[in-house]
Amino acid sequence: MMSPLHAERLRRGWGRGKLACLLQTAAQANDVGPIATRPSLVRMIQRYERNDLIPAEPYRSLLCEVYGKPPAAFGWLDPTASAFPSASWPLLWG
Repeated sequence: MMSPLHAERLRRGWGRGKLACLLQTAAQANDVGPIATRPSLVRMIQRYERNDLIPAEPYRSLLCEVYGKPPAAFGWLDPTASAFPSASWPLLWG
């Protein structure tokens, strides 16, 4: 099954090299600082698309910016959201 990240890239007709360039451009535009080289980014994108690796910051934010989509569109939890969305469940300790 194709990951949402992979499907979105293909829907736009982009190769991994183009996406890597767009990520580098977004990083520069947002003053993110140095990120991986283009060849490394291409390998990382491939791993992200196969779900072998979940993007960490700043790559997660850069991917969302380049695609104009929130983390949830790719099946990623919002990093600002609590891991426990509700305290309505009973605590088993304390």
